[in-house]
Amino acid sequence: MSAAMEAAPSIPEVLGGMIVGLGLGLILYGITLAQSYVYMLNCEDDRSWMKWTVATIFVLETLHTVFVFCELYQYSVNAIQHPELISEIHWSVGTILFSSNAIAALVEAFYIRRQWILSKSYILTIGTSILLLVRIGVHIAVSIETYLFPTWQSFHEKRGLNALVQTTLGLGAAVDAVLAASMVYYLRREKSTYTGAKGIITWMMMYAVHSGLILMAVSLAVVITFVCLKHSLLFTGFIAIVGKLYANSLLGTLNARQVFRSKNSDPIVKFSSNAIQLSSMHQRSMPSRPELRVEISQETSMMSDKHMHRDLKSPQVDV
Repeated sequence: MSAAMEAAPSIPEVLGGMIVGLGLGLILYGITLAQSYVYMLNCEDDRSWMKWTVATIFVLETLHTVFVFCELYQYSVNAIQHPELISEIHWSVGTILFSSNAIAALVEAFYIRRQWILSKSYILTIGTSILLLVRIGVHIAVSIETYLFPTWQSFHEKRGLNALVQTTLGLGAAVDAVLAASMVYYLRREKSTYTGAKGIITWMMMYAVHSGLILMAVSLAVVITFVCLKHSLLFTGFIAIVGKLYANSLLGTLNARQVFRSKNSDPIVKFSSNAIQLSSMHQRSMPSRPELRVEISQETSMMSDKHMHRDLKSPQVDV
């Protein structure tokens, strides 16, 4: 009897890490609100599909936060009067998984599009898309499983379910790694071509690496805590964080364009609504008074022609 009591986990062991994780998730939602507001102030030139994508992610993030509050209330308030509720799987867990999966899918689809614009590689883009689709399917299966088991103990004891959870998180980490690595490779190649945009491209490379590493680290933390800490709900706190990291990653990428516009001094770098275009000198209007060109030296004229020739072939680097 005493051995069984010693083996029983305490409430802080079960709920402590989860409450901290959910609290961090709410802080990240505040950052999402701020970034969404900044985007709204500067999105007048963006295409409709981009605005709808951001709006959809914001709605999903808000619903995700509501479900996080429901989980927090269930396990930290209701469980005080009814301790047996701690061992039960609340309905909000499944909805958190569904909404987090939807947010991650939208963000990764955006990055796959950017990967295609940079690489123009059918094999790379299709391969990454297949990984994403498989990840979405497995993640949906795990979300459904949370409604089929009444307790966390039965959920952990289900044969093959641990492997399913590890698979979905491993696929998510794999997609993030492929996207980050491909972005760094192709941006590095563009960096050697456009010397005037080196600062911008370097920032984009660092952002791709850092965001990818953070997302992979949190996904790994979910796997480790789920497998190793079976009497703790800490992994649900990490799950609440993952979706919000994806949303802030996308919003941070879009909002950074305004900073680049204000600091840009290179005449061959143009910022469009959703891209940095390393081109378009030939699209600018010519001087309205041709007689002023008499005072421009021959050397300057040759440099202009050289830039014009290069700009006609320049690609786009999507932010």
